[in-house]
Amino acid sequence: MQEHALFEIPREITRVINEIIEAQRQEDSGLVDELTEKLISLINLESNRYETMAHVIKYAQETAEALNKTKDTLRERVRQNMKQRHIKSADAGIFIVTYISGSKVEIDDSVVSAEELPERFQIQRIQANKPALRRAIKNGEKIEGVQLGDGIQIKRRRG
Repeated sequence: MQEHALFEIPREITRVINEIIEAQRQEDSGLVDELTEKLISLINLESNRYETMAHVIKYAQETAEALNKTKDTLRERVRQNMKQRHIKSADAGIFIVTYISGSKVEIDDSVVSAEELPERFQIQRIQANKPALRRAIKNGEKIEGVQLGDGIQIKRRRG
């Protein structure tokens, strides 16, 4: 099996990514847009721009997934800690953390699924069946307001 060399995102691109994260944290959408354009310009200067873009996309995706997992873990730890210590509210600088007993609905899927709950406790969501729409359009069917767009897929090479 052939191993691929570890790709290092250029330092200037990494710096701009970190600036985008900080601008997002400050909720400055104008700056996020400006920095994103700067990021794209820097990537376009790279001789291997598609490889660089793919690595930046994967980096962003993996970072977001890791941060979401960390967020969920930290929320649970704070909840457990506040429950064990019988703390109802905690001063957290510019935040106030409040423990609210019995406020979160938890459904034990091993006992009952959402579909098995009485109908009054179910939400009927209407969603487009995108795979069926894709097949219909590819088979020549015209559906008002629906069209096929372009996309990309990024996969690791094997072997």
